[in-house]
Amino acid sequence: YHLHFSRVYGRTLCLDMETADNVSKSGETFYNAENSSCFYGEDEYNCGLSSELQATAKTDLFEDEKVRQRSLADLRTWIKEHPNIKRCCISSNFLLRFLRLKKFDLDETKKVLVKFLKMKTENPEWFKDLDVLDPKLSALFDLGYIFPLPERDEDGRTVIFVRTAQINPDNNVPMEVVRAMYTTFETLLLDEENQVSGFSYVFDMKDTGLYHLSGWTAQDARMVINCSEKSLPMRHRQIFLMNLSFTLWTILEFIKSLLTEKIRSRLHLLSDQKKLVGRIPTNILPKEYGGKVPISDIMSQWKQKMVSMRDLVLGHDDLEYREPETKKYSWSVSGCLRSLHIW
Repeated sequence: YHLHFSRVYGRTLCLDMETADNVSKSGETFYNAENSSCFYGEDEYNCGLSSELQATAKTDLFEDEKVRQRSLADLRTWIKEHPNIKRCCISSNFLLRFLRLKKFDLDETKKVLVKFLKMKTENPEWFKDLDVLDPKLSALFDLGYIFPLPERDEDGRTVIFVRTAQINPDNNVPMEVVRAMYTTFETLLLDEENQVSGFSYVFDMKDTGLYHLSGWTAQDARMVINCSEKSLPMRHRQIFLMNLSFTLWTILEFIKSLLTEKIRSRLHLLSDQKKLVGRIPTNILPKEYGGKVPISDIMSQWKQKMVSMRDLVLGHDDLEYREPETKKYSWSVSGCLRSLHIW
């Protein structure tokens, strides 16, 4: 068993050689903290996509080698010259997730990147410190609150499974729940195949009631939903919500009002798990839902993967975007009159 030690974004990283090789293929770059700067991780892109996936990227995202190289160069230049971007990762893997989301439309890519940086900077208690080893987050993962299925669906997408009843509001505040979710998301985004193919979601809300939502405010829900849809560089392809109680159906109407029409059109409400048949292949589902592998085994393997990628995810805690400070002027009637030589 060989270990690979390096530095990534200023943190010590310990990976087995197979994982280290996968990280290298993902495009993320190791660097020496002593030589770090405000813009870190710049690298030469080495395509890790299969020929089939490259063809998909060209058809669906207008991506080819020439477009990719030009877009990465232009985006890096823009980031370095932007007065409000104080610290940003400029690795190929990181920037391509935004370019692919917006199909290499550079202007739209810039808008989403700024939103992402502002999201991280302005709401650190929600979107930073995405640490799988944090005791609160680790406990949520052990319960099987959120995990990706080990195999992809028929469209090559990773399926993210969420079981909301595993949340205990007495032990987990909303910020911890969201951080567990975003730890999963950012780990998955390190895989280029996910950036191209996108994601499907299954939310099982069986046995979920108002008790599980007791810590949430309407303002918090609005902020998290807005960030998840408009700031996170993920291609949300299909969202299945099943086993909703009447109470949750009512709340869902409020949530839908916060979503764009594009995402609303991708929501599918299912009365029970039997309705998943034909939508998600049964053989890739957890054993508890008709598949082969128990949730405990899926979660154990996924948690190991998150631990191996932990430092790459935590490296994005360093991102920073600052709006220019506006000068505050004080004035009085007498002062204005004196300046006009009236008083």
